[in-house]
Amino acid sequence: MITKCEMWLTFNAGREKLLFPVPPDKFSISIGSKDSTIEIVDLGEVLIAKNRPLLTTSFSVIFPFSSYPGLPKNRIVPPFKAFEALTKWKESLKPIHFIVTGLNIDFYARITKLTKEYKADDPGALHCTIELKEWRNTSTRTVTVGGTTATVHNNGNRTNNRTRPNTYTVKTGDCLWTIAVEMYGDGTKFKTIYNANRDKIRADYIIYTGQVLTIP
Repeated sequence: MITKCEMWLTFNAGREKLLFPVPPDKFSISIGSKDSTIEIVDLGEVLIAKNRPLLTTSFSVIFPFSSYPGLPKNRIVPPFKAFEALTKWKESLKPIHFIVTGLNIDFYARITKLTKEYKADDPGALHCTIELKEWRNTSTRTVTVGGTTATVHNNGNRTNNRTRPNTYTVKTGDCLWTIAVEMYGDGTKFKTIYNANRDKIRADYIIYTGQVLTIP
C-alpha cells in the first residue's frame, strides 16, 4: 500500500475536495506514444514525432465506514458522500484535478468510469474502481491564408473546472457589471442577469446589498 503520499481529487477550482483515506495498493499511469516512422530514399527510416496520447490511469480505493489502527478518524469520509461527490463530478462533464503528493503527479482528467462494490466481510465500507483520462483544453481559431480559411486548434488554455452558482447575494459595492464579470468573466453579460431578475431590479439597474439574484 502506498503510505507516504496522499491522493486527492479536487473540483470547482478547488472548492470541493476528496482525499482518499486509504491509498490504493498500487496504481499505474499509461503514457503512450503516437510516433511513427517512414522510409526516405538515401536516409532510411526516419522517426516522425507526434503529440503523445492522453494519460490514463485506473485504481481501486476503499472508503472505510469507521477508523481502525493506523487510520485517523479525521481521514474518514462517509462512503455514501464520497460516491455522491464522485458521481456528481463524473456527470458534470467537467474535469477534476488529480493530485498525488510525493509522486509529482498532478494533472486534470475526466472520470471515465466509476463503479462501486459492497462486501459482506467489510460491512459499511465502500469499494470503488475509478478510471481517469487526461483532460486537454482545446480552443479553435480561424486563420486565413491566401483566401483559404483554415481552422487551428490551440491546447494552451488554462483548465477551468469551476461551476457557476445558481444564485448570488449582492455585496456592498456590487453592480450588475461586476457581478457579470465574476459569474461569467464578461461584464457585458450584465443584461443576462437583469433579464432573469426583472421582478427584483428596477429599470435603471439599481440593486441593493443583501438581494439574492438568480444567475441563469
